[in-house]
Amino acid sequence: MINYSQYFSVTPAAEKSDYPKLVIPIFDLLARDKIHLSITETNIRLACLNHTMNPLSISLVDKAKQLSQQGNTKQPLLRALGLQQSPHPNTTTFRVSDLTAGFGFDSLCVAMHGYPVISIEKNPITAAILNVLVHQYQHAATIEWEVVNQCSETWLKQTKQTLSHAIMDPFFQKKQTSLPKNDMQWLIKLSQHTQKSDEVELLSTAQTIIKHRIVVKRDRRAPPINHQKPNAGSIQQKTTRLDIYQLTRVSDNE
Repeated sequence: MINYSQYFSVTPAAEKSDYPKLVIPIFDLLARDKIHLSITETNIRLACLNHTMNPLSISLVDKAKQLSQQGNTKQPLLRALGLQQSPHPNTTTFRVSDLTAGFGFDSLCVAMHGYPVISIEKNPITAAILNVLVHQYQHAATIEWEVVNQCSETWLKQTKQTLSHAIMDPFFQKKQTSLPKNDMQWLIKLSQHTQKSDEVELLSTAQTIIKHRIVVKRDRRAPPINHQKPNAGSIQQKTTRLDIYQLTRVSDNE
């Protein structure tokens, strides 16, 4: 019988919440991957029990404070999506889907500015972690943010919701000799048993479902997905760029 206390712990304050219930479905997966998951009221900590990786602490509460201090000019994702710092009172049709959610940093950038967000994450461990992180953040802010554990392409084909915008940040190979950042190392580790999505098929499916705009994050030197040039340009960053695919014009009154 597996002793799950080796792989999961929660502080007394957080134990009173629903966080442990959100993690129950992945207990066996944590044991399989030799990962210890610790939850506090505002934070999640991941530790590799075979010591092959450095621990990782994640807090969307802290991340939101960091983004707020940077200011909107430091958040090119909002500009790429064509979204204002706060929604217009009549923008009831705006709903953003993050099709490769990971730990939710892109979703957070959108949600904290008042736009409804649906984060789709294929890997069950990452999705459960993100679900807890979102619940923690929702105790600090009133936001509309849903997490779904499913293949994004399948979900897009089945959803009945009207989606105005989409974000894609598929894994891409960077030509570098150093290791990626710690959070990316963990995402790669957590996804090792999950079949990689076909980015070409995902973009193609999204273009038939999303109403207004899709933003795809790419390595700065990588070609566009399927060599499909973004029809609304790109925003260049230090090591990445945001390719913008405009599908229809968004009315000022929406």
